Amino acid sequence: MELVELKEIEEQVRDIQNMIKRRQGSLEILARIAAIKHSLDKIGYDLLRIHLDESISNLLEKTSEKDIQQELNEILKIIIEARKRM
Repeated sequence: MELVELKEIEEQVRDIQNMIKRRQGSLEILARIAAIKHSLDKIGYDLLRIHLDESISNLLEKTSEKDIQQELNEILKIIIEARKRM
C-alpha cells in the first residue's frame, strides 16, 4: 500500500520539478506541495498505526509487570516522537 502511494508522490515531485523548469505558476506548485505533504502524513500515520498495533500485540504477550511497563514506555516514546514531527 505505502509503496504505491510513495510512487505517486515521486511522480508528483517530478511534476513539480518540470513545473519549476517551465516557470509555471507558484500557486499551482504550492498546491502540489501541500498535496505531497498530506500524502506523506497519511503514510506516516498508517505506519505508526501498524507499529503501535504490533507493540500492543507484544504487550499482551508479556507476563511480568516490568516487561509490560517497558513496552508501554516504548509505545509512549513512539507517540511523543510522532507528535513532535507533525
